Amino acid sequence: MSGEARRYDWKLKINDMKTLMKTFFALLCVAFLAAPVRAAEEVPARVLEIDARVQEVYAMDFKELSAKERGALRKELRGLKKEMKAIEKEHNTSYQASERLKDGPRGSGLYISTGALIIILILLIILL
Repeated sequence: MSGEARRYDWKLKINDMKTLMKTFFALLCVAFLAAPVRAAEEVPARVLEIDARVQEVYAMDFKELSAKERGALRKELRGLKKEMKAIEKEHNTSYQASERLKDGPRGSGLYISTGALIIILILLIILL
């Protein structure tokens, strides 16, 4: 085999490896970003009432409220959270309204572990 043919084989193998890594990375991204699918279920009316009240409270401007009013709202939200836990325990499921109670008005954030961040950076360096 001549030197020209060997060099061509080497380039072909690297291009195949890059294509394989890009495909693997794309599949990995799709696998982690895919949302779990749940069966449709009947939501109790009280859960909808709690959800509406929680959204109403989070939409309020807390700066305009007095300290007593804010304290009363905090107590009310704690009570709603306990009630939601009891309903979830009774029905053995989790509702979106309970997620709002956990996350607060700002919503949940995206957390990436240090190991995952290092792996993502290494993959980006290799692929680019």
